[in-house]
Amino acid sequence: MKDYYEILEVHPKASPEIIKKAYQTLAKKYHPDTAYGDKEQAAARMADLNEAYRVLSDEAQRRRYDLMYSVTADYSAAPAYAPGDFAAAPGGAEDSPAGKRISELCAETVEALEREIRPGKEHEAANRAAGERLLTRFERELARPLAVFESQPGRKEAVHTSLGLAYWRLASALTWGGDFGAAERCAETASRYITPDAPFYRNFQRTYTAIRERKTIRRQKKRGNGWLIFVCVLLTVVFGTAAFAALFPGKLPLPRLPFSLASLSAPSGPAPRRDAVTGYDPSQPLLGNEGYCELTVDNTRNDMPVYARLWNMQSEVPVRAFTIRQGESFTLKGLTPGRYEVRYHVLYENGLPEFGVKSGPLRLEQTVAGSEIRYTRSALTLNPEKPGAPSPARIPRGQV
Repeated sequence: MKDYYEILEVHPKASPEIIKKAYQTLAKKYHPDTAYGDKEQAAARMADLNEAYRVLSDEAQRRRYDLMYSVTADYSAAPAYAPGDFAAAPGGAEDSPAGKRISELCAETVEALEREIRPGKEHEAANRAAGERLLTRFERELARPLAVFESQPGRKEAVHTSLGLAYWRLASALTWGGDFGAAERCAETASRYITPDAPFYRNFQRTYTAIRERKTIRRQKKRGNGWLIFVCVLLTVVFGTAAFAALFPGKLPLPRLPFSLASLSAPSGPAPRRDAVTGYDPSQPLLGNEGYCELTVDNTRNDMPVYARLWNMQSEVPVRAFTIRQGESFTLKGLTPGRYEVRYHVLYENGLPEFGVKSGPLRLEQTVAGSEIRYTRSALTLNPEKPGAPSPARIPRGQV
């Protein structure tokens, strides 16, 4: 991602007047008609100056660029956007009033979250109230421009990335407020807009995984507390009855329990299928073989084997079917460049689950660098899915 402020040699907080003056000064210095020395180098520098000034002189485009710039500043190793990614195509969706309004809403929401959310357990109640209020306002004001924007032709990647960023920050804020249900819903929505080439993709994936894990831990903790309360009440009734019978013999007969206390234990979940083998499903054809892209699917976080299929999002056709044992990973090779998603469900020893899960969109690309052709090598970690746990990412098993 280019640093437009560095190109124009101004501070990120510079006023529009200073930016305009800096551009005019540098344009006189590097214009190919007036510059001394290498004309091609001067022309390249002038092109960068024009690009930087076009973005920073437009209020909406600068707000969108500042939003991305603040995120990528701490992650210099993240993949960068190609030149012109923030420049809206003339007459396209990103340059429409709906696209600009969406970008403004995203920037305003992120700025409000940075002002109001305060990390720490002691601020949980305030964070929850602020996060839910900002989420409600954001989605209420977003509904109409988003419907108009999605119906328009033209490029939409930059606006979608802004939406993904805003929903990611809302998910993080709701986590600090202890509302893991709403946080997971926001993270799932963000996953629809954040593609693997976004500069903050890996950080978002870590946040999404952490939200799901903390939600599972809290749910298990509540379940454990319920059993503890049940046992305490049962023991109180039993020993209270015994004490009353000892003090007043013959007044109250001791009840005979239909079970022993030793039999009280938490119900065990389904067992993983023992005969699962990591590899392709031999009954399914291997499609999408016109490239050299690779995708590694990691199942080390799950305690169950999974059956998965890789779907081509353009043709809506599954191109690979495979099984991965728990604690293992599997690499799909020779893939055709395109947009994909992974759909999977766990494998029990007896029966199958009612629902499956699908990942966010994955983009595998073929790029030309000089005389060399490069293909994407990507990775996807499957999130743990506990039996019976509600998840906004789940789908009917038949759609896997």
